Amino acid sequence: MKITAIAATALLAFALTGCATGPTTDTGTDTGTESGDTTDESTETETGGFVGVTLPGTGDYTVPDQAPIGGYELPDYQDGLPDGCTWMTYLDNGDVFGDGETNGQFVFITDVHVRFVTDGCPDWVQFE
Repeated sequence: MKITAIAATALLAFALTGCATGPTTDTGTDTGTESGDTTDESTETETGGFVGVTLPGTGDYTVPDQAPIGGYELPDYQDGLPDGCTWMTYLDNGDVFGDGETNGQFVFITDVHVRFVTDGCPDWVQFE
């Protein structure tokens, strides 16, 4: 009976190691910000799923160096911005191109933007 229990335990341990999540493959590079504000650039998992950048909710980011081009959202706030959260995107001439008051919890950073400024917000999560 003891041998059966040991064999069952070993079989279970072997089966569970096959269920572990594998490492992700980085298809980008680190943003290299001095303050380390952003996480790794866009990545794909081994199964091909998109994993984007996360930007802290307070910061002044240059596009595309610190804030890669793409769509970002505040995933837990589907009814607008949380209290005290503001954001703006800027063109190279200094004009504001988009803001949270108009666009809510989504920001789309494109190649026409040079800056993304956010204050008092939760983390911004890039989506595909």
